[in-house]
Amino acid sequence: MTNPVIERSVLVFSTWTALGMLSLALFLQGLEANQYGTALAGILLVIAAFVAHMVINALYRTGYTAGETALGLAAFGVVALLVVIGFATGRLDERDFLACLSLVAVLVVGFLSYLVTRYGLRGAYSTFHHKPEGSTDVDAGGDAR
Repeated sequence: MTNPVIERSVLVFSTWTALGMLSLALFLQGLEANQYGTALAGILLVIAAFVAHMVINALYRTGYTAGETALGLAAFGVVALLVVIGFATGRLDERDFLACLSLVAVLVVGFLSYLVTRYGLRGAYSTFHHKPEGSTDVDAGGDAR
């Protein structure tokens, strides 16, 4: 007796646990040892985990769950906040700042690719673009009066 929802959840959890923890260890080691290459290896493992998650979603013909989306956005917020705090306090040197900036760039690209793969290019734009009440769809020039 198999349950595809549980199988998918275990597979996603296992993937992120293995690749995510190794990624975190390499990234933090890169920051500690002031080695951009080591931190970059950690960032590449984040990309590998994200791609593996997309493959799992494709195999099970599903998208990201609400919890996965919330966890991803929360992780992005925490990383961005830590980078800003590190920059504001002056605790990041040039290599650390470059590594953190690379991680934030990868997370932004991952977020945008999530939106595009989930909603399509037009749908991703429409997700954030809200039209005012009473506007029409034929307003291509933006000069509706």
